[in-house]
Amino acid sequence: MRDAFFNRLFLLLSTSESGLNALLFPHWASDWKKDVWEEFKDDPTSVAMGVLPLHAISDPFWAVREAFRLEQENLALIHTPDAAPRRAALMHEVEPGVFALPPSLYTRCWTQEIGGHSLMGLNCYLPDWMLPAKAMHKDSDNPLDLL
Repeated sequence: MRDAFFNRLFLLLSTSESGLNALLFPHWASDWKKDVWEEFKDDPTSVAMGVLPLHAISDPFWAVREAFRLEQENLALIHTPDAAPRRAALMHEVEPGVFALPPSLYTRCWTQEIGGHSLMGLNCYLPDWMLPAKAMHKDSDNPLDLL
């Protein structure tokens, strides 16, 4: 996961505006950057920070995080208790009976391909229902795995 996070970070810092749109906000109905600017138009610090990651001086992903916050406001988030009391999480229902963490910089699942190469390895989080079937039903043939 650590490698996926850093590879994802480097990709996001170096990608173009259209790359950010395709990777992080593919289902956004309007221009997410305009929506973030509209939300923060009266905040003088937002102008200095910019919208695209490498254009920002102090917080390169502030606009991306705010766009995710705006997206999450439109989701019906539910508090899902886990078996461990301190591990409860906010989830949203993707389809009836199928849950996932709310979209964020770390949890947006990339299923796209670039140049014929899958971006699945750059995911920091995958819900169980997105795991390949063979990984979920893998039988261990290695005795060391049983330890």
